[in-house]
Amino acid sequence: MSGICIVTDSTCDIPPDLAERWNISIVPCYINFSDKSYLDRVELSREEFYRLLVSSDTLPTTAAPPPGMFADAYQQVLDRATGIISIHPPDKLSALRQSAINGWDQVESDIPYCALESGQICMGLGWIVLFAAQAAAKGADMDAIKVLVQDLRLRVHLFASLSTIKYLRKSGRVGWARGTIGQLLRLRPMLHMYNGEIISMGNTRTSNHAVQNLMNELVRLLPVEQLTILHTEALDKAEKFKKKVEPLYNYQDMMAINATPILGTHVGPDAIGFVAVEKK
Repeated sequence: MSGICIVTDSTCDIPPDLAERWNISIVPCYINFSDKSYLDRVELSREEFYRLLVSSDTLPTTAAPPPGMFADAYQQVLDRATGIISIHPPDKLSALRQSAINGWDQVESDIPYCALESGQICMGLGWIVLFAAQAAAKGADMDAIKVLVQDLRLRVHLFASLSTIKYLRKSGRVGWARGTIGQLLRLRPMLHMYNGEIISMGNTRTSNHAVQNLMNELVRLLPVEQLTILHTEALDKAEKFKKKVEPLYNYQDMMAINATPILGTHVGPDAIGFVAVEKK
């Protein structure tokens, strides 16, 4: 085995059992509601986050863990690591990768280290991290894993259909959502996250039409290596979508994931979507 250790952050949405199985270290982010801060998935579950999101007058904010938390995570794997690769969301969406780099600066070690930008969030990031960890377990070295991550950036897609544009407008993160009349018309935007960019895929007026658009995008990507259903506190909708998908992609362990607050804050509750990893 190579001894390459993989570290990431809680925006990856990797279930705890998979993280443990593949020896992935996950550093929790902070979620801030007014004057209260919570560690993601440690002090605040996803279900609790979405309940607070709906009841709060102002949007929450998400914050990168301080460098010291990354330094602690790196220290915990030093005794078994011949190298460390830290993988995080796009720099334009968060300061996570920079905080990770600053954390490494606090570690006294001369083993190889790099912090990579995945171009993805949620299980888009999650699958890139999992593939990297699986490659490390098979003996891949630092350079091979870096090449793999760059390749995956071009094969991982996240699609999401929102039930409202309200949260996207409030967040101000996406220029084309500002000033839109979509809220008045009750339109349902569809987003495509790809290689670090958030792309508008147009709007629909009904949930049935939104699901059909998601299906169309999935069919366009087939065949895929991995597929995960996403939702923001909309498990019933996600399970119905999953049943529609199963005839196209009969993967026994296909997961339905309640998405990270870094996504949920901007898209709001009741959204559904998927992450797909295209086959080469």
